[in-house]
Amino acid sequence: MEVVILGSGTFIPLPERSSPSLLVRSEKANLLLDIGPGTLRQLSKAGLSFTMIDYVLISHFHPDHTADIIHLLFVLKNTDPSFVHPVTILGPSGTKDFIKGLQNAYRGHLNLSPKLLRIDEMGKKSRRNCKDLIVNSYPVKHTSESIGFRIEDISGKKIAYSGDTGLCEDVVQLCKDVDLAILECSFPEEYLKSWKIDTHLSPSDAGKIAKEANVKNLILTHLYPECFRIDIIKRCKNYYRGNVIVAKDLFRINI
Repeated sequence: MEVVILGSGTFIPLPERSSPSLLVRSEKANLLLDIGPGTLRQLSKAGLSFTMIDYVLISHFHPDHTADIIHLLFVLKNTDPSFVHPVTILGPSGTKDFIKGLQNAYRGHLNLSPKLLRIDEMGKKSRRNCKDLIVNSYPVKHTSESIGFRIEDISGKKIAYSGDTGLCEDVVQLCKDVDLAILECSFPEEYLKSWKIDTHLSPSDAGKIAKEANVKNLILTHLYPECFRIDIIKRCKNYYRGNVIVAKDLFRINI
């Protein structure tokens, strides 16, 4: 599998970091994990295209993880009529109502035929076959609907993506023995403690998860500006001694 980080940031507009999104590619499947503002443009900058997307996996409904679904549906609605490449949206409970709400708000401009769009709600613990990849969902600690995704290819390689989450046993199980864990890393722990937030991870939290889950490689993403005032790798490595990568937009890695 190849992973392409399309957006390593948050909802904070930064010139070097787009909103959350990444692409997982296999021989037969292209999975887009979250689709924050600017995702389709980031695909283009990476030399890729919206036309290749087979599945969009939504972790939760916050705008910084979903806003470019509007762009995707609109461009699919208005592309060449001869183009038929169906897209499946996989998301948590409530995804069908979420998409329907957007379609109603845009008065039909996002409505697609069943030949182009399928919506599938995975729920907290589900399994789907996505061509040559297997996708499992796990509950995580953020919003009531939030899920993370664990992806496995035919060779047995595994990738875990947390979406947004706080420290919890479920995210440890999501990441158990994976070849690559892609974890959010929103704020240093002193900020989370001061603000009494338990629905995001610090660099130390990510390190604890990676150590307990026996992760082989770790990517830290979903980075707020506060993280760049500290050495996030050092804090992570206080707990986890494996390979740690701080995500950058358009970074690629093969697993």
